[in-house]
This record gives sequence, structure tokens and C-alpha cells, in this order.
Amino acid sequence: MDSTPNTATAGMTDVLTHAATVAGYAPSIHNTQPWHWRIHGTTADLYADARRQLRLADPDRRMLTISCGLALHHARVALAAAGIGAEVDLLPSAADGDHLARVMVTGQQPATPAAQALYETMLVRRTDRRPLLNEPLPGATLHDFRSAASSFGIGTYLLSDRDVIALAGLTEKAERHARMDAARRTELAAWADEDHRPPYAGIPLTNLPNRAAPTVVPGRDFGHIGTLPTAGGHDAAATYAILYGPDDTPLTWLRAGEALSAVWIAATERGVALLPLSAAVEYEATRRMLGQILVGVGCPAIAIRVGMPNPNQPAPPATPRLPAAATIEIV
Repeated sequence: MDSTPNTATAGMTDVLTHAATVAGYAPSIHNTQPWHWRIHGTTADLYADARRQLRLADPDRRMLTISCGLALHHARVALAAAGIGAEVDLLPSAADGDHLARVMVTGQQPATPAAQALYETMLVRRTDRRPLLNEPLPGATLHDFRSAASSFGIGTYLLSDRDVIALAGLTEKAERHARMDAARRTELAAWADEDHRPPYAGIPLTNLPNRAAPTVVPGRDFGHIGTLPTAGGHDAAATYAILYGPDDTPLTWLRAGEALSAVWIAATERGVALLPLSAAVEYEATRRMLGQILVGVGCPAIAIRVGMPNPNQPAPPATPRLPAAATIEIV
């Protein structure tokens, strides 16, 4: 009996498993890693893991879905680097809201040097919350970011100085709202406190700056400082932008996650630091006010800060990751 088809299918299952494993390196809200993969033959299904949802900070699962979109794009990059073509169906099951995407292998294709470079860059991407240099972005960087996001149907709205001040005020309002809510503080501590965060997840002290940094738009208030060495600096030369879509739906959130991943990898490739700023979109009141900046343009998905990092500071360490067995199921 010819076992070639079964052998080929098993080989593609291994490729998909590797892609899902690499997808685990994707950034996520508070490093919750809220995704689960089910792999069967030449198909990988991506599901939201509701056990890792921030139920108070993210009741509608906006940030969970954006996080899963980041993981989905990471998987796409891994497949392309392996020379594997794939079709992706977003939200394939109307009856199952947890079923976010289906990735179906279509066959082999040339593994280009560009695809391999993206893959290698993806593996060294980090979240850097430290201040930036007072230097402009290189040449066509913003054009490249816009192009990367637009391939997923997501726009990039560059904020004027006035808009940045508005974003700063809305972010501070959202952070103040969270600080006043004891249950929200407890939920945050479950992912960012050394005594409470789960193994292989959450944000360790080594990834938080060791002192508060002066920034126009305040960063996330985790309730404590970390141990990441931080030199002086500010973000006066930083560029702020909002990734936006045509509506405020799970499909747009998923695409925004993919777009954010593509932009982040492009930034890393160019030596640019990118910091996502989600506080203002997490809180309904500030999200609605943030949307006023984009009236007639689109619905805000997430804000980002981009700028030049200090080359004399070592990159932040990689945050912990769940073992593949915790996020991948071979059916």
C-alpha cells in the first residue's frame, strides 16, 4: 500500500505544529497568551482561550482578539519562511465565537530570503517600555508601516501634536479609572505581580523599567517598577499613531492584530522600537472619545508609539512563554 499521502499529511502537521509553536512568541495583552491551536492534518484552527481573558479590563474580548491576531500573523510568517503556502479563513464558524481562524495548507512554494528575514526578525522582537532617543525615524519608515498594516485592511492614522496631547489625557483617564477599581487592580496583579503571575506567562520585573520615565503619553501603570536598566531620555521625538479599521467588530480586531504584528516586525527590522498603547481603547468612555479623533476615518483599534531606542541599552529579555503543549492540540 502506498503511504505517501499519509506521510505528506504528517509532514504538514509537523510544519503547522512548528508554526503554532512560533506563534506562541507573539506579544499579547499582559503576556496572557490567550490562544489555543487545534491541528488536524493540513489544517490548523485558532481559538480564543477564554481562561486567559481579562474579564474586567477586556469584557468584550477586544484585546484578547487583537492578541490572537498577532499570533495568527506570526504563524503566517513561520509558514512562509518554511516555503509553505496557506489560505486563511477568518471567523470561520458563526456558531462558535471562540473559533477565530482556520489556516489551511495549500502546498509548497519558494521560501524567499525576504520571508526568512521576516521570520528571523520576528524571533528577536521585544516590547521595550523605556524612553527613546531624541532622533527622527529613518527615511521611509512610516510609509513602510502604513503599507504593512494596509495589507490587512487596517489604516494607520498619524497623530498631530494636538492629537498626542488628547491621547495622553485619555490614557491617564483610563489608567486612573483602573487604579480606582480594586477588582481591576487584582486582575492586573495576577499577570504582573511576581507573587501572583502564573508560570510561563505574565510580565516579569525584568521587563519593566527600573524607574518611571517622563513620557508625553503615560505608559501602563503596573503598580510597581521593575528591574530593567533604564538610561535617561524622553519621547519628544516619538511618533504616535492609531491603527484603525472600518468598524468596531471582532473581525476588525483580528485584522488589527495581524496588522500590528506586521508593523512591529517591520519596526524591529529597521531598528525602531514600537510600544502598543491600549489603555485608552480598553475603557469604553475613553475609547469613544478617542474615536472622535478619527471621525470620518475609521474606528480605533489600538494606539502605538514608535521611535529610536538607545543603542547603549541592551534589548529587554524575552518574556516567558507557555510550553507548546499548553497551547497546541493535535487532533
